Amino acid sequence: MYVVDEANIEAHGSDPYNPDKTLADKEDWNYAFLERTKAMVERDKNHPCIITWSLGNETGYGKNFMDTYNWIKQRDPSRPVQCEDAGLNGASDIYCPMYKKIDQIENFAQSNDHRPLILCEYAHAMGNSVGNLQDYWDVIYNYPNLQGGFIWDWVDQTFQKYDSLGNQYWAYGGDMGESGIPNDSNFCANGLVQADRSLNPHIWEVKKVYQPVKFKGIDLKDGVIEIENKFDFLNLKEFHFEWIIKSDGKTIHKSEISIIDLQPHLTKIIFLDLPEIIPQRNTEYFLIMKMLPKNGNHFLPDDHIIAWEQFRLPIYKNGITRNIESLPRIQLKETDSILEVFGNDFNLLFNKKSGYLTSFLFEGKELINKGPRLNLWRAPTDNDLGNGMPGRCSMWKNIASEAILKNIDIRNINDFAFRINTTYWHENSNSTFNIAYLVSGDAALKIDAAFSTEGIELPELPRFGIQLILPSEFDSLQWLGRGPHESYWDRKTSASIDLYAGTVWEQYHPYVRPQENGNKTDVRWMGIVQ
Repeated sequence: MYVVDEANIEAHGSDPYNPDKTLADKEDWNYAFLERTKAMVERDKNHPCIITWSLGNETGYGKNFMDTYNWIKQRDPSRPVQCEDAGLNGASDIYCPMYKKIDQIENFAQSNDHRPLILCEYAHAMGNSVGNLQDYWDVIYNYPNLQGGFIWDWVDQTFQKYDSLGNQYWAYGGDMGESGIPNDSNFCANGLVQADRSLNPHIWEVKKVYQPVKFKGIDLKDGVIEIENKFDFLNLKEFHFEWIIKSDGKTIHKSEISIIDLQPHLTKIIFLDLPEIIPQRNTEYFLIMKMLPKNGNHFLPDDHIIAWEQFRLPIYKNGITRNIESLPRIQLKETDSILEVFGNDFNLLFNKKSGYLTSFLFEGKELINKGPRLNLWRAPTDNDLGNGMPGRCSMWKNIASEAILKNIDIRNINDFAFRINTTYWHENSNSTFNIAYLVSGDAALKIDAAFSTEGIELPELPRFGIQLILPSEFDSLQWLGRGPHESYWDRKTSASIDLYAGTVWEQYHPYVRPQENGNKTDVRWMGIVQ
């Protein structure tokens, strides 16, 4: 382990970035700065894991930090010294900002500054978080002077308590002591793991992005793969490699690689003897590379995946086009308020005043509790609360109930299909949206949605989608897509495409404060059943 040892100096509550108030430039605090710095160095100087001294954190910058920097350099010239608040121009051997954007660290990498950049904090891991981590590391790996960063932080600092029914929960600021005592809410719950060291979903993204071996597809058709060893000391011959080919969740081929002799920081091209695959219609084939411990490793079980990658093979065969005229016939009935579309074993009801689907009976069973609605909202995450998203984007929260139906258009495509087009207007955002339903004789319902705005500047959309509420007895699901843990458009590197199954409840993760969770990305299909 490489350790940055930081002096216990932080004055975030003293308005440290106001030059007239920062303690870092007040002479009467100089002794305290030096004493804390000296105590750290003298206590820890003989620990070889410590590779860098840090002067402190979030305290502003001034003469007191210059003095502590100079004292350490004369006392221990063997180690670099860093100071976050020194920025680009102060006394620091490492440029160590916090939460710099990707383009900002890339601009530094392309500058003439000879120092390394190590983010002293980034990827704030509070609640549902650690998005766009892969984007950071695509840039970091591209420049030798970008050397990574520190995720804030490792573990939720919460306390185990029980409610009146005996249910355990993680308590945080405001849950202890008398009501009204000042606290920082759940701001100490920002870990990759929970207080009992059980895993939060975002730790899987960190594991995948940080994996010490990278696989790159050079020519997937012929099985040509590049392997890069990012270890500093280990040869890859210390590990076991295997590769499999999967389709629709089933393994159709599995092979092992006897040995890969590859020294640290080097790359090697390997050639896989891919089997001949006769593609089935509408079927994808994936190659998965895995690196595992070799037999006899005393620290990891043999099935522990240290590094992996998934590649979609360039093998595909289109399916047969569906002939809608071969389907059973359907009929339509209309009153002033209700539109009914029905076939042999199904019945759909639309409310003509709201435009919404209100009932979908299939073989006598009601399939919906609440019909499809435009949904531009999601439960805010902790970091959303920190950047003001709930207030900034509040106009999108209730758009489905606030919008006014402007038009409903019913079109008989033929005897086997009907299309119902609905158009809505939302006054607050001067926006319009359309929801179109295509009903065919085999009881299939296809829904298309479109949304457009014009004329005024608007906040971002937290989500764009359709919300459909099913009866509670539909409690199990299966999906072909990314999993098994939750994934998002900016946090899906760690989720492989496969066939997964579970209960609806199992998709929920008990974050310390309830928030957005359980999302799935790149879903080919999903089935929800009783």
